[in-house]
Amino acid sequence: MTEADERSLIDQTEPFPKNGPGDGSKTCARCGSDNDSDAGRCASCQSWLTANQGARKHGSFAKYQPDDILLSADELLMGVLSDKGGAAEMPTLQRSLAAKLAGVDILINLNKQVIVAEGVETPAGRKAHDRYLQALDRFVQFAGLLGLQREAKRVDLARALSGLSR
Repeated sequence: MTEADERSLIDQTEPFPKNGPGDGSKTCARCGSDNDSDAGRCASCQSWLTANQGARKHGSFAKYQPDDILLSADELLMGVLSDKGGAAEMPTLQRSLAAKLAGVDILINLNKQVIVAEGVETPAGRKAHDRYLQALDRFVQFAGLLGLQREAKRVDLARALSGLSR
């Protein structure tokens, strides 16, 4: 590797330049006001600044989702697996589809929370409503592929009866 290649590699790994006048502050793209370097939102217009951490804490981009939403998705997955005769009885693709159905259920619930918190008349509420409808459509597609009918678990009669004689 040549020295020029090494310098190029180092330049690529350097942090991005600061977005501000050089004193570490951030400039708002919407209104042009200067903000503290650790600010997530503009003090003047409340728009999100670059390199904010708000997306990691709120909504569908949050690093950790609320426990109640995750539990309801897990309950849905367990119910689907049970309705289809158990995980051992389902083909691999059907199990994968059931897991994706639970993931779509999480998206539906997260967007529903945003709609309730923001309202449908706000830009964030409208985006959440659109994502909610898209996720709901995908949920219906996945449910249709899985089927709505329950399937009985296959039981080996000889094995079941041999356990009763003991």
